[in-house]
Amino acid sequence: MSSSDSSNLPMVFQRLPLIPEQACLLPEISNGFFESSFLRSGKTVTAECYTTHELGDTTSYLQCIDGELTGVMPVCVPVKDSSKMMLAIISICACVVVLAMLVVAVVVRVKKSAVSAGKGFHDEEDREQDYPPFPDRQPTGLSIMSTTHK
Repeated sequence: MSSSDSSNLPMVFQRLPLIPEQACLLPEISNGFFESSFLRSGKTVTAECYTTHELGDTTSYLQCIDGELTGVMPVCVPVKDSSKMMLAIISICACVVVLAMLVVAVVVRVKKSAVSAGKGFHDEEDREQDYPPFPDRQPTGLSIMSTTHK
């Protein structure tokens, strides 16, 4: 069976990620992550927390011994240190400001392009110069008939 065939199988029959023998599968943690999805036997690991969170107990770690996960599960708790929280907020605000500046720059460039392409007018002289009156048109064969009531 090829790998493309396995994607058509129900979820129960699809392949799981390969984990080395005697390694431990790492669990998901709230507000953080592990750098890998598994841990080799004899190794230890601690979690990384997202910017707005920190490890509640810096001595908490997990160890894999012969396929068994032992140790204290790391927990990410909200940051209490106001300077670290302030840094996170400033980082997010800076990203929003940069994004807003980028949007404004794109809008200004699009408007300038529209004006230079003749889609906008600066004054009445430009209007007459860019768009001369329509030439006389040939009759189309259609006419509007008026009806008179007696």
